[in-house]
Amino acid sequence: MKKPDWTFALKLRRCKPDSLPIGRLAEYLLEFAALLGKDAPVRFAGIVRGSAILRARVLDDVDGEVASRLHLVASGNAPKDASGKAEKLDSMMAVDGLYGEVIAHDGAIIVPFPGAKRVRPIPHEEIAVTQDGELTGVVTRIGGRDDTVPLLLEDLDGTFYEANIKGRELAKEIGQHIFGAPIRVYGNGTWVQSAERRWDLTRFTVHSFEVLDNRPLTELLGELRDIPGNGWADLEDPIKEWRSIRGH
Repeated sequence: MKKPDWTFALKLRRCKPDSLPIGRLAEYLLEFAALLGKDAPVRFAGIVRGSAILRARVLDDVDGEVASRLHLVASGNAPKDASGKAEKLDSMMAVDGLYGEVIAHDGAIIVPFPGAKRVRPIPHEEIAVTQDGELTGVVTRIGGRDDTVPLLLEDLDGTFYEANIKGRELAKEIGQHIFGAPIRVYGNGTWVQSAERRWDLTRFTVHSFEVLDNRPLTELLGELRDIPGNGWADLEDPIKEWRSIRGH
């Protein structure tokens, strides 16, 4: 049986050899060669007219090492250098609006490259909501020279919230509680939804506040459990339920 003139080929779909700059075509050839193996006995065997099919011929493939390498790439179990080259080729095709595959001389597809056909995630559209709200925590920092005074609160879970107090008189009242009992501030804030669908506070202006009970949470929940008919006494883990209500 006559030996084929080529062994493997990189087929670039949606383009012809003369539709790509020669430098870009050379980049595909270099990456294809590296995919087959840096030290593999492979030679360039030409480009098919009418389409961009870069052919390669394996001179002396001991125990089918090149073929095995390609099949490992297809199965996701290839060495890092091989899988990296496959990812690079796929990325190049995506940038150029192409897709393709590595094929054997009998036309069988060995490694597919979705390229531009790959479904890309829809960019997240940032959502911002401005509304009245409240924050709870211990005052850990307060100060500033303007009429709007910066405030830093730390809640029971160690989360910090930055806010601004509207008016110096209100700031002086809140300042009396620094590192003291937790307070709840009321005002207007802006929350922005992140790419991970998490809501982050970006701005909050305090208009009023109240001082909260400084007793331990276990003591407060104990009192709630002593009140008949409110359901707290029936809970196995009231602290867990309290955290769930607060969104933690």
